[in-house]
Amino acid sequence: MVLALFDNNYSSVDAIMEECCSYEDVDRRLMPKMRDRLVYDSLEDSRLPLRDKCLQYLANNKKILSIIDGLSEPQIFFMITNQYCMQALGIGNLMKTYNVYPFIRNDITFQFFSLLFYSNIMSDLSSEEYLKVYIPYVLQKAIDFSVFEYHNMNEKMGGGKMLNYLIKDFEKENIEFPMPNEIVKKAKEYINKLA
Repeated sequence: MVLALFDNNYSSVDAIMEECCSYEDVDRRLMPKMRDRLVYDSLEDSRLPLRDKCLQYLANNKKILSIIDGLSEPQIFFMITNQYCMQALGIGNLMKTYNVYPFIRNDITFQFFSLLFYSNIMSDLSSEEYLKVYIPYVLQKAIDFSVFEYHNMNEKMGGGKMLNYLIKDFEKENIEFPMPNEIVKKAKEYINKLA
């Protein structure tokens, strides 16, 4: 998955480590569309240079400093990135193996899950499966569901009712990957119909 972040067809992570000496070397070799998706602490990190992303992560996770002592900057990049990639791959594998769809609330976890999908590492992960994770992620950020009475909400929206409705509605409109504002708008329309 880490290799898929680069525009050069590297045969291994070791090949990247041999070719790169600094965060800037790594940053120059990342695919532009992947560079912005690579975040470690918050979504605001997306426009930062890789050096700042990694240093900020290290500053906020001082407990791992003893582990990285003696590692090169590219090795540190790999260690940080790899831990999130493994988490995303774990989520993807659970989805495929057990046909369950996680409710991801953490921005960084979702960003790496999104990288998994857009990098085609798991080419059998369909756009519908992606939407079953993406839509709830967007909605939990935009709508306060705690204002709804639980039994009523569960009966009318739970069990995938609202999610399946939204996915089918986007399919009818030939929108494969809706923008967050489109998802929120349709969800509010769905909720208003139930009122």
